[in-house]
Amino acid sequence: KAVFEEYFTLTIDRMGSIETINVIINTAINNLDPHTPSGYEFINWTVDGAHWDPSFIVTSDIYVVANYVEVFRVDYYLADGSEYAFMDVRKNAFAINYQLDDSFTSKFIGWEFNGKLFDFTTPITSNMSLTAVYKDIYVVNVYDDNSRFTLNILDGEVIGTLTPSTSNAKFIEWQVNGEAIKPETYVVNGNLDIYAVYEYPYCISFYDGLTSNLIKEISIYKGELISNEDIPTLPQTDDYQFRNWYLYNNYDNVVLPKEEKIIEVTPVSRTERTKGEIFE
Repeated sequence: KAVFEEYFTLTIDRMGSIETINVIINTAINNLDPHTPSGYEFINWTVDGAHWDPSFIVTSDIYVVANYVEVFRVDYYLADGSEYAFMDVRKNAFAINYQLDDSFTSKFIGWEFNGKLFDFTTPITSNMSLTAVYKDIYVVNVYDDNSRFTLNILDGEVIGTLTPSTSNAKFIEWQVNGEAIKPETYVVNGNLDIYAVYEYPYCISFYDGLTSNLIKEISIYKGELISNEDIPTLPQTDDYQFRNWYLYNNYDNVVLPKEEKIIEVTPVSRTERTKGEIFE
């Protein structure tokens, strides 16, 4: 007795390339080759838009479509030109942002594409090559009065705000190579030393010229004048009355020109006898 097997027709659509094969009914296909073209990644099989697996038992003619997604190659190169890694990325997916170690003299800041740091939130739409980018690390020594500390600043970045630490003097400015700078805008392009410049107050001592006793001491900065509030008042005695304050060994009235170093000035009082005789 003749036995006939019933077949069904399996039509395979691979990106428009059509293949038709006959398959015995109530059997599974298994191991159906998608023939993935170069530059693509096979995703799945569908029948009428629904997922289909070759292991499914087929009982009738079907039309199967192979679905692919375009993939692109992303190459990662080190600064010396050697390849660090590569990966295939599906179209509109994202590449991996590999992180490299810093060295003592440079810091890894990212991967460059076409002269700019690549933003890894950008969907991949083409083959591309990325190059590791490093910036030099420069040493900035900060000298502040009797202390020193060190900052590590990347090439092309600013030092940033520095706060003077000395409270018993007037801060003037920060200097590099003898020139005034503003750390918050000063761009670093090499190792450097930065110094805090202070003006320290001078001590003004008031002495009683009659008794040589110290009456009062004040602190004052160069270029400033002694205010009336700072000048002490001496009481009148039976034999002497206060006349004025004089610079030591200089009996002119106290006047402190701005160009005079106040540290050289020591005011003392000079008295005059009530009878009008000048005391020597």
